[in-house]
Amino acid sequence: MPKIAVVMVDGVADWEIGVVLPAARGWFGDEVVTASIDGRPLHSMGGLAIAPAFALSDLAPLDADL
Repeated sequence: MPKIAVVMVDGVADWEIGVVLPAARGWFGDEVVTASIDGRPLHSMGGLAIAPAFALSDLAPLDADL
C-alpha cells in the first residue's frame, strides 16, 4: 500500500488536504502519516487541532511514496 507523509506547520490550510487525504485512504487504500516540525500538536487556520504522529526528524523520507 502506498504511503503519503504529510508534514504540517502551525496555521496549515486544512481545506487544502481535506479532500485529497480521505480520497487517497478511502478510494486507493493509501496509508497517511502526519508529522509536524517538532512532533507537537498544532492548529489549522480553521482552528482544527491536529496531533501529528511524528516529528519531522522521525520520518524516513524514502519510506514514503509521496
